[in-house]
Amino acid sequence: MKTIQLYKRSAIILISTFCTCAAALSQAILPTTYGFDAAVPTGWIQALGTNGALTYATGQVGLSGKLDATGEYVEVDFAEEQEF
Repeated sequence: MKTIQLYKRSAIILISTFCTCAAALSQAILPTTYGFDAAVPTGWIQALGTNGALTYATGQVGLSGKLDATGEYVEVDFAEEQEF
């Protein structure tokens, strides 16, 4: 019985450690930018769908994400407050 409790405790500690590390590594450093013309940087999550153009101003410097359908979003995760 004590062996099972030890395994449960070890599993909880392992999962907690993994989640903490994953959360720390998946956050953007402030200030952060993204031009929607390359791979999504660490800490950014986007769901822009597949309906038509995904950005405004195609071919120009500094694209903007196009949120033109239900359920589309851009999320930025960060762990610190921006200093001004």
